[in-house]
Amino acid sequence: MRTLTLERILGRGAMGTTYAATIAEADGGTSSCAVKVMKGAGGDRQGLRERLAAQGRVLAEASVSGVLGVEEVLEVEGWDAVATTLVEGIDLGAIVSGGALPAKACAEVGAALAGHLAMLHAVHPEPLAHQDLKPSNVIITAVGDVWLLDFGVARAAYAEREDKTQGLVLGTLNYFPPEILSGGTPDRRVDVYGLGVLLLELSSGQAWGPPLMHRERFMRRVDQRLAALPDERAPLADVLGGLLCWERGERRTAAVAAQDFAAAAASLPGPGLVDWAATAIEPMMAMRRVLRSDDLVGRTFDLKGERGPEQDQRSDRSEGLTSDRSNLRRVFPVLAVCAVLLVLGLAGVTVLSAGVLALGWYVFGL
Repeated sequence: MRTLTLERILGRGAMGTTYAATIAEADGGTSSCAVKVMKGAGGDRQGLRERLAAQGRVLAEASVSGVLGVEEVLEVEGWDAVATTLVEGIDLGAIVSGGALPAKACAEVGAALAGHLAMLHAVHPEPLAHQDLKPSNVIITAVGDVWLLDFGVARAAYAEREDKTQGLVLGTLNYFPPEILSGGTPDRRVDVYGLGVLLLELSSGQAWGPPLMHRERFMRRVDQRLAALPDERAPLADVLGGLLCWERGERRTAAVAAQDFAAAAASLPGPGLVDWAATAIEPMMAMRRVLRSDDLVGRTFDLKGERGPEQDQRSDRSEGLTSDRSNLRRVFPVLAVCAVLLVLGLAGVTVLSAGVLALGWYVFGL
């Protein structure tokens, strides 16, 4: 029997929690992996698993380095989960919250990510796109490697809802370009725009903020944010300006952006990504290993997806909650009547008291 042991938390996001894990095979062999348990996914469970598996096959056939896709679809305590290659590092969401990255390191992150996207976009016969590029989906390792996570995971999990909402369901809307927010069809240029927003946040240490649907306001924000970057980061600002365009047709391709970021990195001062990561990433990883835990960490699960005791307990709690709510619905009318009578009684006492005082004033005041 194959089993899965969740050892520690690697990250949390809107899609679920990612764990470092070990899979024990029936023949006694073991392998390390990362497992994302998608507690928020629902709907057509079989369809979800089929789409996740299909995304994994597509990426495996494409052989795109630096991009982690689905290697296996699992089930953990009744929740859908996916296994990927284990990559130890810190996601850009945590890094951005600590302030701007050094200029050269930031440009090198941009060059690496744009390179990954360019390889995805060049796959034939059907070009691929990530369509969920955001800080929490990018990991930097202690040796300065840049990995793009969750290819196909979010899109597979929300495919049915996307059909009805034109894609407005993945992650945060802040990283979607204007044409998607207005109902357009996603394509590769969605990734280029997301890369621009992500790198602007990484360069400035400031969140992009809520999306803007008005063209002039959008362009004004872009101009203001780029102008606010320090003068030494001007080469970065030039590249970012070519990604954060209102019209998708005006944006640079990922391949051109990779070349431009690499050229910018060569002209920028400060530590590069490898030097910065060597001193910054490991302490962040050590803190995460100490602080992060939950009720799944340290447990072993049967990969056949059998119903576990905790799932039964969750069902029991749900049934108890339903029963409690039914009781409340029965009691509520009685409570409402009592409350009305109490209010009327207080009002009557107030009126009676006012009448007595008025009569006394009239009798004794004459």
